[in-house]
Amino acid sequence: MLQFRSLLVSTMCAVGVSLPSALVAQDAAAAYSVRGIHFATPFISPAVAAQNATTVRLPLGYDLEFDAAVRAQNYLPELLLVRDSIVRRWADRSEAPIRVWIQSARDLPGWDGVFPEMAREALEAWSGVGLPIRFAVVADSAEAELTVLWTDRLGQDESGRTVWWSTSKGWITRARVTLSTHASDGLPQTPKALRAVALHELGHALGLGHTADARNIMAPWVEVSELSDADRNTATMLYQMPVGRVAASVADAQTDGSRLQRREKGGRSANP
Repeated sequence: MLQFRSLLVSTMCAVGVSLPSALVAQDAAAAYSVRGIHFATPFISPAVAAQNATTVRLPLGYDLEFDAAVRAQNYLPELLLVRDSIVRRWADRSEAPIRVWIQSARDLPGWDGVFPEMAREALEAWSGVGLPIRFAVVADSAEAELTVLWTDRLGQDESGRTVWWSTSKGWITRARVTLSTHASDGLPQTPKALRAVALHELGHALGLGHTADARNIMAPWVEVSELSDADRNTATMLYQMPVGRVAASVADAQTDGSRLQRREKGGRSANP
């Protein structure tokens, strides 16, 4: 029997998201890019301004209204709604660790010898969440299921990029993380900033998407340097769910403390 799988390519902006475009391909994949990273900036970015919002604007004409306390604990509703209630993640790898290869790029402009260690620290941080996932760094890239690569620069406003491949059922089977030695403003990355970008991109490699709340490492414009409780909780909840479609439609993907509404043409929300 012939089976068709889709290539899903998603690009996300500072606060919102764009819909994935579907193409026929051998595997299902998704590409994510973090738009930039900065710490203690003297101005309020759109992402920071959105952190206290209780309504998140979503594609397909929907708004998701949160109880503020619930939103601070997890952003799974955002992830499910953007993906039309489809879960993609790794299978249980607590017994057989995901094999990771971290490239060395000593001759790359902007290279800092501590960058590979920052990537390892990011792996350790996600390992500490308690997911049914373990990582094992390998010396041979041919053995790796997750590769961490380096580049001088990515596209405009990009500091990192992740692509993963999954089966038609939704199991992620391999992933590629690319980290830039230069920040989106063109300046060399600091180890602290590089580690934060690595945390973000490895979150994508695990199956997480973006959240509009800038208090979390998975915000498109990274404002923090550590995993938040919401990052940990969302990943934990994701890995407790079955893969594939978990609800009949976008409108069904609701959790306690959130309410989905369809926007009117004027931009206001109305009951779906």
